[in-house]
Amino acid sequence: MITIKVSDGNISRFLANEARRFDCRPDQVGLALISCTANADMTDAVLDGTDPSAFGIAVPSLQTRVLRAFAGFQAPNGSYLVSLTDLAQVLGYPNRGAIRNAIERMIAKKLLIKVENSRPGRAGIPTRYRLTQAGEDFMQRISSDADDNG
Repeated sequence: MITIKVSDGNISRFLANEARRFDCRPDQVGLALISCTANADMTDAVLDGTDPSAFGIAVPSLQTRVLRAFAGFQAPNGSYLVSLTDLAQVLGYPNRGAIRNAIERMIAKKLLIKVENSRPGRAGIPTRYRLTQAGEDFMQRISSDADDNG
């Protein structure tokens, strides 16, 4: 069994709108689209050159910005030694809470690993992080996107 979670708002709205049109549930529309694509052997036509691996991880813009900011704190051994205060300052956030939440979500998504914890309650003390393979792949992708757009 494969379970698919749709976290993209545009796709969720599309599925909901189509479900209303066909008087069914959004998950049924999604399953029908997947089934029809597979049964008609139209994967290449539907993807039209799009790399399917780009759809594996949903990373909201703040998390993407935090990952990009990490690049400025890379240590010689490849890890990232950075404090929430430093990231908040670099990104222009008035407090560390949103940055902490973004990092915790990236750890939960297995993009990032906390290697060495800073002392709890000590603002400005750096923590050492390391990107997972998925995190490195994502970082490469957002770096390529920045190169293409800038």
